[in-house]
Amino acid sequence: MKIRTDTLVLFLILTLLVSGCRVTQQPEDNHNNTPPSNLPWIETVDSQFHGGGSDQEELPTLSGQPHMDLSIDITTVPEQKQTRLGPFYGLLPELVWSPSGRYLAIFGEKNGYGLWIWDQQTQTCRRLVQLLDRSGQRLTSLAFFGWNTSGDSLLYAVDGIQSEESLLGENGVLVRQIRLDGRDKILAWLPGDGTFIRSQLFHRESGRLLLHRGQNLWVVDTNNGRYKQVKSDLPVWDGLFSVTPSPTGAKVVYPEPDLTKHRLVILDMNSGEETAVGDANEYSFYPVWSPDGEKLAFLSARAQGEGYDFQIGEDGPLPPATKITVTNKQGQLLAQLIPPHQEKAGAPVWSLNSNRLAFLTASVGQGTEEFPEIKWRRLLMTNSNNKLQDGGTVSGDWLIIGGCTPDGNSVLLYSYEIGGGVTAIVQGPLGKTTTLAQGAVDEAPVWWDGKLILPHITENNGDHLDTQLYLHDSKGIARVLTSDPGWKSGVQISGGYMAYTNADNQNYPYPLTVVVEPLSY
Repeated sequence: MKIRTDTLVLFLILTLLVSGCRVTQQPEDNHNNTPPSNLPWIETVDSQFHGGGSDQEELPTLSGQPHMDLSIDITTVPEQKQTRLGPFYGLLPELVWSPSGRYLAIFGEKNGYGLWIWDQQTQTCRRLVQLLDRSGQRLTSLAFFGWNTSGDSLLYAVDGIQSEESLLGENGVLVRQIRLDGRDKILAWLPGDGTFIRSQLFHRESGRLLLHRGQNLWVVDTNNGRYKQVKSDLPVWDGLFSVTPSPTGAKVVYPEPDLTKHRLVILDMNSGEETAVGDANEYSFYPVWSPDGEKLAFLSARAQGEGYDFQIGEDGPLPPATKITVTNKQGQLLAQLIPPHQEKAGAPVWSLNSNRLAFLTASVGQGTEEFPEIKWRRLLMTNSNNKLQDGGTVSGDWLIIGGCTPDGNSVLLYSYEIGGGVTAIVQGPLGKTTTLAQGAVDEAPVWWDGKLILPHITENNGDHLDTQLYLHDSKGIARVLTSDPGWKSGVQISGGYMAYTNADNQNYPYPLTVVVEPLSY
């Protein structure tokens, strides 16, 4: 189902890749470029660790550069009720608050990829990293992972063909850490063929960084600077093969590489042990980890001809899912959830406390054209004992579960509207429903103090694709938070502050502005 966000999304996707061939930043901390050698949480699997041992490969070093302040290239406009930073272009900025809430890190594009830091106390902004496009060949990009464990540095990588002296012309990922004072050092060099990082996960509490690139799967301990290649033979499958890390990064799951089999494989990143899950005669797909990383849910389908699952996004020719399988992180079976009345199962969603699982069911019949006809039926949820509870009937041409409410007792449903936008509904036990908004946008839900922040499409605004942010309470009462024109997305909350991106999609070259403003009732 298409909605009116398509124009903006297509533009952002087409401009997402910016090539570059040189990274410019503050001087590195060369005397501390070889971190300690202990890595207590992991053991060697099929390769040696790097970094810190006298008998191991030395990390490459960068040439020292004179201390210089990078041109900020954006404007900071502090106002009474908000601060605006920009303009950025092309890449939709990624916003991450520091653990203390004082700093906002911005990963975006203006005169090359860059990392910026905005200080909430001083209302000032600095640029820490710049990756310039000098080749025009789209061979290098910047990847941003977030704040380090101690919250005083940012973690990022130069991904692709390198230009720094000893690595000149080499293909791989150069993982780096930069402090707020601009001092920078290398954490890991991960060589290998491939076109950019396919998936990544950084778990800040443990400092574990996982990177899937090409056929390689790497793990980096960003606290100690040790790293290793866990897998080097992962298939590509024309982009359909994917690695799904658990939230803690202790496990990953991916399709079994043997194309004659259709199960999933759980890989333990500590021991390297692989465990196949799913029935041998069925397709297993769409894995979803619980937020605590202790459980895995995935769709299962009997292999009977070709068809398609009815979740958003296609995993290839698969029959509609007939059940949801739940295992623990070791792959041991916990439950098989089979919808009643031979209905089909939709993509599962976990509650925030990992205790409950919610999913939609539908009946799939013969349609008037070549595609099957889907009729949505009901919301199902599990209890703490993995028993199914009926959450009531559902209706609409196309539905997805946006997520669970903070208490885990209800879900946020998005029902797509023919004219564009979605109807946002909270539905809970016994089918009790509360309509929050019509003409909303299907952004990932952002909860603040038990209330939902949700964008709405501005009424009577033609094709301008303007939205405003609203604060919804559990009774369906809403209060508007914003008033400026533009498409608002990527809301990030820290304490009493909200940061988001505001896109001007009417005026070429379509500037993007980061907005920070206080939250209040």
